[in-house]
Amino acid sequence: MAGIGKGRGVAMAGIAAVALLALTGIWWESTRPVTEPVRLANGTRVRVRSMVVGRELYSPYDNPLARLVGKLPDPLRSAVGRLFSPAMPAWTGPSDALGLWLESDGLPATTPTAPRRESEFLVFLNDGRPFRIDALARTAIRLPDGRQVEGHFFPMPPATVPEVAVSVFSRPASGRDEPETQSPQTRWTLRPPPRPSPPAWVGMPLPQRQTSEGLEVVLTTLKINADWRQGGNALKTMPSFLRTSPRAQFELWHLGRPATNWQVERVRYLKDASGGKIGDHSAYGHFRSWMNGSNYVQWRASLWPGQVWKLGVEFTRVSGFSNTELVTFTNLVPGVPPTNSLSADHGTVVVKRVHAWEGTYSGIDLELGFQPSRLPARLTLLSFTDAKGTSIPGFLNTSGDLDTTYSFERASSSNAPFTATFALQLGRVLEFTAEPEVGVPPPSEPSPAAAP
Repeated sequence: MAGIGKGRGVAMAGIAAVALLALTGIWWESTRPVTEPVRLANGTRVRVRSMVVGRELYSPYDNPLARLVGKLPDPLRSAVGRLFSPAMPAWTGPSDALGLWLESDGLPATTPTAPRRESEFLVFLNDGRPFRIDALARTAIRLPDGRQVEGHFFPMPPATVPEVAVSVFSRPASGRDEPETQSPQTRWTLRPPPRPSPPAWVGMPLPQRQTSEGLEVVLTTLKINADWRQGGNALKTMPSFLRTSPRAQFELWHLGRPATNWQVERVRYLKDASGGKIGDHSAYGHFRSWMNGSNYVQWRASLWPGQVWKLGVEFTRVSGFSNTELVTFTNLVPGVPPTNSLSADHGTVVVKRVHAWEGTYSGIDLELGFQPSRLPARLTLLSFTDAKGTSIPGFLNTSGDLDTTYSFERASSSNAPFTATFALQLGRVLEFTAEPEVGVPPPSEPSPAAAP
């Protein structure tokens, strides 16, 4: 009996040893950096600490106990957190995202004149073709030993993408999220973690036609990197993010005739079958930049090509408004808060603030709010005049579903009061389902997002 008991003890000890070795191997694999450190020109060493996929993405230095503490309700979490630091998710979204964590050392210490920024690096991805996927959210953690850990979160690449090219740029001293050069500090080609294969969406061929209340819109082109084929000076003077950004081209018709008084307002949302979504109140944030004209729209934030997109585009009028759609505000004086709201066919409009600004340029900002009968709605500027009756051109500064700001650079407070007329109109949103094409740069032009 003693021998049997001893044999069982040895067996249990062996099983425990194997389990411990397995757990150690899993831990070692999970904590092992993805890449070896690379020394940059300024002496900083940087490496990819981890690449993860999920709806809740944590710092690479967390552990299961820290995650458990992070999920406790306050004040219990605060009390337990004195012994075990809670791990809070750095990214939480309704759909999966790809998180890439950079670890760097040798960074300059932050000072009052050089404050800590959102991140020290800008990271862009692609699949080897000349386009660019921006990180739509970032976070940075400076560790006590001087190392910095940065999380860069991207839309999920489709399962058909076996490798991603990672380009790392130094963040400009201005803090802008655009690199100052076309040459990255370093590049890697990495294999992302396994991802689920979502159901494939069926895209419609181009040209693709949609109609709404007499407005007929034809999507003729959906392309990433579209402007590479334009070449010439127009390409060289274009901001770098627009050189590799998506562009959609349309034909607009109304009751069988060219709709010259309609324009593309903006892209409201962009979705793919992998769960990625960009747009208003979406998992990956808002569109940060776009250019639009009468028949095209080009925007910054992109999902991955190689799959079908659903594209929701808003269209608005630029002329042809009825008198019952118009509102006119008089006696607008900077610093004097207006109190009256005006009504039109599609809702009410109020001036929130008239603000004069000085500096290299001087001008007037006009902040307005509106309550439309339905969305989408837009407040379109028709005229802005000073006390002498002089017309002053303005431009759209910010635009939302319920508020708008127009700026007038040539306006002076000394010429108050001002008069402004707007049209409160209801827009149209049409959805298109198509797979984007990836443009090819001409041989004479280098691609800023080319894979290594």
